[in-house]
Amino acid sequence: MKQKTHSGCKKRFKVRKSGSVAVGKAADKHLLQNKSKRQKKTTEMPVNPTRMRALRRMMPGKVKINTNYNEKNVSNEETKENAKA
Repeated sequence: MKQKTHSGCKKRFKVRKSGSVAVGKAADKHLLQNKSKRQKKTTEMPVNPTRMRALRRMMPGKVKINTNYNEKNVSNEETKENAKA
């Protein structure tokens, strides 16, 4: 059976070329007179890494997760411990 992207995710999230995901900020469509130019200009922000697992299920084949992140941290800690010894 064909895998399909969650239709709600298509509307709310933007997948960048690198595979990271951006989400639109809240409250950017109304009460614009009271907001500064900077507030109105910044409309996207990166998705929290803890939400990436759920997004990967809802958007199969589109979202990439950096799996080397934990390996790098572990190897750095090991080299620090070896340097101390």
